[in-house]
Amino acid sequence: SVTATPFQIYVSPTGVDDPQSVGSITAPFQTIPFAIGYINDILLPDANTIVCIYVAPGSYDGGFTLTDNMCLIGAVVSGTNENVTVITTPIFVSGVLSNNAFISMQNVSARGIDVRPAFWNTSLQLDGCELITDNILSALTLNPFNAALTLNVLARGCTFYGNSPDTLAVISGAGGEFNHLTLDNCEVISDGVEGSLISLIGSATIINSKFT
Repeated sequence: SVTATPFQIYVSPTGVDDPQSVGSITAPFQTIPFAIGYINDILLPDANTIVCIYVAPGSYDGGFTLTDNMCLIGAVVSGTNENVTVITTPIFVSGVLSNNAFISMQNVSARGIDVRPAFWNTSLQLDGCELITDNILSALTLNPFNAALTLNVLARGCTFYGNSPDTLAVISGAGGEFNHLTLDNCEVISDGVEGSLISLIGSATIINSKFT
């Protein structure tokens, strides 16, 4: 028999998006949106419980929203810093349940993250991630719907790429003066012809980081 592991959900290209599956390491889901739906509709953790979504190596569609107390954890090649969990389209992040929502991502390569809380202050922590844009949009966008919200993004050991000459800003932030970005041992790289590495309304703390 298969039993669920509370607050640990697994996703794999070989998994199955079936309500009878429980998202355990032996019965993983196939897609991240299905795992998020399972958390929100079935698992129903309380506001103080972090749920970790472990994502096996492979390519996955984005378009989903990470909300309060979700931690998305990708795979890495042993002994290297190469991310092998790849999200091929943008991800959205928003605190929707309680104030001071905390959300995190680790060891994931993603084609853009848009942090856009609507009702609550939100914190996003990125560790060992690779964020890429190959168009006019930013690899990381801080964009609260309400200018009074506080939005904190902490990135540690991350790389941000703007691979297009049309990229306006690799990292951008608008919407309110309470945006705060911290880059700790990160690298920001742009092939933009006239754009910026960072264009931010708010404040930033830069620690041991490289800009190219």
